[in-house]
Formats: sequence, C-alpha cells, structure tokens
Amino acid sequence: QQRMDKLIDVICHQSRNSTIQSSQLRRELELVMAQSSTLSNVLVNRFQRDLSCTITGMMFRPSSDANFDRITVYLYDPAIDTTRPSSLFQFLPSQWIILQHGIIKLVDEMMTTFWGALEHNGYICSSNFRQQLHGDLRRFLLWGICAAPEASATSSSESSTSITNDILVSQPIYLHAHFEPTSPLALYIHGRAGCGKSSFVRHFPPALSEAIAAHLDSNLMVRFIKQNLNKPHDVLNSDFELRPNNNDMSIMGIIQQRRMTRTQNKPGLVVLGMEEMPSDPDQTNVTQMIHQRFSGRHYSSEDAAANLGRANQSVPRNSDKRGIHKDRSIVTIYTSNYKLEEDCGNMLRRLPMFQTLSTITLQAISGQDQKQFYEMYLTRLVEQTAKASNVFVRLDGGHNDDDSDIRTIVQQIRMVGYYVRKMMQTLPHTPTLTVQVQFRPNDNNIALLVGHDRLELRKDPSGILHLHESDSHSHSNMSVPFNCRTVLDYWKNHILTPTVIVICNNPTKHQKLWKSIQTMRGAACLPQTIRPSQHKMMKNLYDSTQTTNLRDDLLALQRHNDCIAVAMECDDASEQWMIREMVEDTPSMTAFSSASSALQKHGLLFVIHIVGELTPEIQSRASLVMS
Repeated sequence: QQRMDKLIDVICHQSRNSTIQSSQLRRELELVMAQSSTLSNVLVNRFQRDLSCTITGMMFRPSSDANFDRITVYLYDPAIDTTRPSSLFQFLPSQWIILQHGIIKLVDEMMTTFWGALEHNGYICSSNFRQQLHGDLRRFLLWGICAAPEASATSSSESSTSITNDILVSQPIYLHAHFEPTSPLALYIHGRAGCGKSSFVRHFPPALSEAIAAHLDSNLMVRFIKQNLNKPHDVLNSDFELRPNNNDMSIMGIIQQRRMTRTQNKPGLVVLGMEEMPSDPDQTNVTQMIHQRFSGRHYSSEDAAANLGRANQSVPRNSDKRGIHKDRSIVTIYTSNYKLEEDCGNMLRRLPMFQTLSTITLQAISGQDQKQFYEMYLTRLVEQTAKASNVFVRLDGGHNDDDSDIRTIVQQIRMVGYYVRKMMQTLPHTPTLTVQVQFRPNDNNIALLVGHDRLELRKDPSGILHLHESDSHSHSNMSVPFNCRTVLDYWKNHILTPTVIVICNNPTKHQKLWKSIQTMRGAACLPQTIRPSQHKMMKNLYDSTQTTNLRDDLLALQRHNDCIAVAMECDDASEQWMIREMVEDTPSMTAFSSASSALQKHGLLFVIHIVGELTPEIQSRASLVMS
C-alpha cells in the first residue's frame, strides 16, 4: 500500500498540468484490487474479456459423494435478460476453502479472523464472553453464505455443534462474492458499569467488516449507527417518530439510508447500537415503542399498554412497507446495566429481526487477559512518540488484576503513558525500547523504568497518579485540593478523555472550583450551568437548527479551543442517567452522525455537582470524586 501511495504521488507530480487527480487514481486502485483480489478473479475476468461473455452467477451444489458435486455457471444473454450486470463477476476470496474443505471450515476461518480483528483493534474478550457470543455469530455468518432452512434461521438456541454437514449437504452455495443474511443477529449485552459493553459495540463493526472482506466480499460495507436510549420518553419518542413520504427522518429512515448510500454498488450491513437500555418500568415503555415503530406502526403509550401481551393486534395495512422488522441485514446490539425483563424480551422477539435475540452477561476481563490489555494499550500509547523501531512493555509486581472496572484501568494506563512519554523526550533514538512498570502493593506506588531512567509515582486512594507534592503545578495558586490540581494538569495535557470531576452534595465547593477553572489560561468554559432535564444532550433531525443542545455547543467550541470545561448540576438519579453517554470515554454520536462528525472527548472537562446519592454508572466514569 505504501508503494502504491508513492507511485500515485509520483504520477500526480509528473502530471501537474493534466487533469489527473490523486483521488481518481486511488478510486481506480481500489476497484482494481477489489476485482483482482485473488488469482481466480484475475483469470475469470480475463476469460470474460477474451471471450466477450459475462458470467452472472456460479452455484456449487455439494453432495455426500464428492464425485457428484456440481458447479453451475450462469451467463448473461441479452435476448433473455433485460438488464446487463453492472459489474464483473467476482469469486468469493475463500472459494477454494469451500470447494476443498466445505462451508463449516470457511465459517471457522471467519470466526478466527473476527476474534483476531477485535484483538488487533484493541478489544480483549474473555473466554466466557467468546463462548456466549460464539453460537449466535457463527449462525449469522453461516446463513449469510447460503440460504438458511426456516427452522435454523429463527432458532435462537441453536449451537454451533448442531450445524452438521447433513443439514448443509443439500444447500446450494453461490460462489460469487456475496454475503446475504438469511438469519438475524440480535444481542442484549448487560453487565456492571465499566465492564466493556460500549467498547465492544464500537469495535464490533470493523471486526465484522474485516472478516467478511477477507473471506466473502471485499466490496460489502458495514455501517454503524448509534442510538442512545438514556433520554426522557418524549425526546426518545421524537427520535422514533414516523412521518409520511419523504419527511421521515426517524431512526428507521436513517438505517435504510445508511444501508445503501450513493457511494455503494450493492446494499451493505448496518450495525445498530442501542445503548443504555433503562431498567423497568422505563424498560417496558422503551421496548414497546421499539416494537411498534420498527414494525411500521405509530406508537402511543396508552395503546401499547392496552395491547401488551396480545399477539393479534390491529395492524395498519401499509406497516410492512414502512417497517424494518423483516430486514435481516440489520445487526442490533442492545447494551444495558440492567437485565432484560422477560416480558420485554418476549415482546422484542415477536419481530423477525429480533427472533434470535440472545441475552449475554458481560464481565470485565481479569487475570492474564487484563495484563495483556494493559501491556497492549500502553504499548500503543508509547509508540505514538517513541524514538525506537520496537517498543516492549512489561508489567512486574502486584498489578491489581481483580479490578472489575475497565475505565479505571484505562485511566491509569493513560496516566502512566503520559509520564513514560515525558521520560522518553531525553532519550536518543534506539532500535528497541523497553518500558518496565513495577507495581508495589506495600506502599501503593508505581515505578517506571524507561531505558536507564527511573521514575516513582504515588497512587492516592482515588486512583490518581502523582509525582511528589513538592512538584510545581501550573495551577498551584488555586485554592483547590492537590489531587484536583493533578487532574486538571491531566486535562490540560489531554491525558484523560474526558476528564470528569464529581462533587457530591457540596454546592459551595462546586462553585469555588468552577470559578477557579474559569480563570485558567487557555480554558474555554460554557457560560451556563447544564441541567440535563432542561438542556438537551443532543438533537435529532426533527429538531430545528436553532435547538440548543450540549453536543453542538461543544462541537462549536472545539473548532477554536483545545481545552473546554462544562459545569453540570444533577438533582436526582434520572438526570445522572441522562448524562451517561456524554461523560463516557467513547465518542458521542447521534443516529445520523458519522465517524468524522462524532464528538471526540479529548480536552473535555465535566465538573458535575451531584445532589443525593452518586450512582455506580457515574462513579465509574468519574476521574475524581469529592464531597
């Protein structure tokens, strides 16, 4: 890829007076690589060109006796076919595996690629989580390659061992590049705060895309849409509101648009992340609304409550055309801190796209998995500024691998990485660099060894890493606690993303800290204190462009400022629930957001005053908690 990039640059440089643009050459290169991804594709394309014929399809029908295996080739005939194929025939990249070893072997290879892509992108799965997800994902991949029998397509209890060659022996397999799901995939992942639910949802689409591109179809796109459910019911109802004709800008309309954009030559897949499912009774209201709207019906809480549990309801005659409930190309992943109630699960499973909905309990990684994650994450942070070709990170001592909150571990890794990068500034360039992190449980300190240099860090009860208290701070003139000054230093250096300071039941301390932050040089502060029940976190496409919301306010400030501070007041648990997505470390997205328009959390500081009891979910997201 690097050689091709250099070649394109040379061509553009030599052709400065022509109309050739690098973007055009790159698109042509992508097209050539897609059509010639394997030697088989090169040969079959040459065959079609030399004989002036067009292959429209190729089907392999296996048999229990290999001597009776049959391959059928379909050719384009203008006398019969009204439309000529828009693209050349392409083989599956892994068609050789199917022909030699069977479809089960291909699915095994895809599962290996999927888990490897997750780990390569920075997500470590526990063996328990893999085991719970294995059967559902395996069935989804299998019945995307060939058509699923009705019983297998809708069975949520089917395990990988029940998929036998006896079932597949009569199933025809198309050998052209394709992936067309005939069995839905829907997951409900719940667990404690900080166990990695949102992180998995974020890493799932690229891992699935890599597995499909490597084995089935390099041109198939996997898009991601994130819909937050931690909103007041009237706001959430507006997000899902169906409107006639071309005025439908609901979440369902966005999904249909994202599945087939103008830049795609074929429909793709959509991964829908439905995050922060509430507990009952709100859970019942949300699932009722999803059931009604996804099936193409208008929703009212009174009608839904009256029809709860009834199988035969009056259905509008055009609901099938408006609904997306039969679309198996939509992969839905719910996340929640709460279990899925039985009635809510049964209600969702009435829709074809949720018939195989599986409930998965996710626990934070521990032991060797947690150590591997620590070393991998720290290595990537160090490599960004390393003056070495190879970086090796080693953990020694009593690392607390029983910590069940991954956010706490990530926060510590980012602080350690900050000090390691500072130590590296004085080091010369070397072929290899070894970073050793020594944990000393006796005095709760951490020692960093980078090359021949050593640095001692002290860990306070809140988990913040400090140098010595005598060290100078850029905010030493502020009358705030020492650990708070350290956290503000981390914020100014973009170490914690975002930085969240929580003050419980002490409005005086909150106001005092906020006034001190407003006087800091280089800090851009929102002028008003945000109250979640009165100030929207984000808007939808039905809202006016003038609708004030925190997400747009922060995006506007980020265009001209590196460090932004926000003051918040949460008077009860419901308001804490509304801000969960905004103060967590994943990018803040609406359903219509793209990766480029998402709100990144680098340089954001949230100073939150909590009235009453602090919920575990906000405590998990907090960098520092004070009372």
